[in-house]
Amino acid sequence: METVRSAAAAVCFLGTAFSIIGCFLPAEKFKSEFKLIFSLMMIVIIAKPFVSGDIDLKNTKASAVQVQAGIDDSVRYGEELLRQSVCANISGNIERLCSEKNIAVQISSDVNISEDGSISINRIDIQASDERSALEAEKLIRSEIPGEYEITAGVESYDE
Repeated sequence: METVRSAAAAVCFLGTAFSIIGCFLPAEKFKSEFKLIFSLMMIVIIAKPFVSGDIDLKNTKASAVQVQAGIDDSVRYGEELLRQSVCANISGNIERLCSEKNIAVQISSDVNISEDGSISINRIDIQASDERSALEAEKLIRSEIPGEYEITAGVESYDE
């Protein structure tokens, strides 16, 4: 990376120097020679890291594979964050719906987000303090949320 920075700095310096020198040259007399010298120096500066072996094009493919793997990991991480956010949102809305009907439950859900971005509910888990609340919540969910999904209902048990 340092080699690339050095080459870029040299190209910038060379371009600036030749621009300044070009302002002081007689109009057309040395223009073609000036362009030739400038072009040759640019070629040398750009080719030097490759010729000296500081930049190895053989490892470029491996680097590209590593970059693609990093991108794939980021995409998977983003998809998982989206899935978790959607699950939390659905669970919170169902809990709010149950709360409005005075049904005290805790809800968790699992969703599937397909390639085209459509969201489908796979499972809704109900945790209630008694069987009656669990059954009421299940009935409310089935009536309010259309679709094919699994509902599991559990009753909290307290060992004393």
